[in-house]
Amino acid sequence: MEGYFRFELGQYAKEIYLIYLPQMLMVILLALFLQTVLGNKFVAHAIVVGFFVLIPVLYQYGIEIGCICMARLRRTHTRT
Repeated sequence: MEGYFRFELGQYAKEIYLIYLPQMLMVILLALFLQTVLGNKFVAHAIVVGFFVLIPVLYQYGIEIGCICMARLRRTHTRT
């Protein structure tokens, strides 16, 4: 048999629960906050989706948002 069979389930769990879960919770809280403040869930969802579309576009032009880039930096350093 060929392939990789030494799965590190602890590493996968740590990656999911310590890195991705807090980021997802921040997105959820942002969406709920915007829905509460704006009073219209469709506009709030459009803003959140626009936020995720705009971040990579701004990054391509060299404009970096500190908190988003720190999360990316932390992810790249944990995989080395």
